[in-house]
Amino acid sequence: MRILELNELIRERDNFLSLLSFSSHESYIIFKAVSDNGLRIREAMDGTRWQMLDNGEYKLKTCKNGEERLINPSVLSGEYIARLKGGSKNVSVYSYDTLLRHFSRCFVFKNARVGNKNVKTHILRHIKAKELSVNGLSIKEI
Repeated sequence: MRILELNELIRERDNFLSLLSFSSHESYIIFKAVSDNGLRIREAMDGTRWQMLDNGEYKLKTCKNGEERLINPSVLSGEYIARLKGGSKNVSVYSYDTLLRHFSRCFVFKNARVGNKNVKTHILRHIKAKELSVNGLSIKEI
């Protein structure tokens, strides 16, 4: 079994996002937020987890342990921010299952495995974490 290098993973993530931008712009908005910020899909989809602060940043209550993360709006697309400002619980018109189907249909490494499991959307979170690690951030900072 071959271990993929970070540059290969980044290239495939970018190919995935490019394909989504043409085939499903709705999914692209969510997956772009996920990959740019290392979010979980449910965090990106649930508008009630987000709060805009007075300084313009966003506070996100994470799915795991309910911890809070600060997100700089410069790394969020204008369309995504507009949906957050709309105050809706559902940031996407698609269901979680629909987004998972789009991922499995468009992600290039269809036969990739992590241990004995198929690659899931969480790989986008790990790619972002690896990028930050390579750039010198510690696990705690990430």
